[in-house]
Amino acid sequence: MSTPNEKKALSRNSTNTASPSPDSKNHNQDSNFQDLESLRLSQDFRDDIDVSKVLVQVPVRRPSRQEFVRVYDDEKYRMDTSILELKAERQHYLLAPSLRDALTGDWCPVRLVTTINRLGVLFLWPLKLTGPYGQSNPWYETGIEAANLATSNWIKVVADMNLGGYQSFAAKADLPEPVWPEHTFQELLEIAFRDHFIDTLDHPVVKQLLGEV
Repeated sequence: MSTPNEKKALSRNSTNTASPSPDSKNHNQDSNFQDLESLRLSQDFRDDIDVSKVLVQVPVRRPSRQEFVRVYDDEKYRMDTSILELKAERQHYLLAPSLRDALTGDWCPVRLVTTINRLGVLFLWPLKLTGPYGQSNPWYETGIEAANLATSNWIKVVADMNLGGYQSFAAKADLPEPVWPEHTFQELLEIAFRDHFIDTLDHPVVKQLLGEV
């Protein structure tokens, strides 16, 4: 049997090791949520984050029929050049001038214009130019017209098979001006054609065209 002194010691130990009451535990948890305003994100929280967007891809393509686009109104951000297009793969290759004579008929003259859509996606729009004999082509001409309109208006470009060319539709709302990336046109070209530049007849695409592979 326990002595009176031993009973008192056991009573003290049980008191010291008692678990906190449920009310006390809930109070500690709730105290973390008293200042709700400090937990809210501000409306301009993105501006408070010190980050910069790295441009890693610049597609070469025409605008889709469902997007409104703008074209950079600066001669430094466009260029007439030669493009070799693999239509089956939907791939565009920039062709070195030294290969134009050897690959006559496989490439086409285009005007690359710097373009951006409402989501801020930057791409190069390859506008086909009239051929070497100056023959008229409504698709090429209406494409150039659409790009010219897009220098000052948000437009949507839609192919019209009955018309035999492109139709341009201006946005009805007063949309904000685009925010253009701080890259030079040379940098955009390097990113766009990083793995799509042909400067030798030994290039796999050239061998494919010549039936050598």
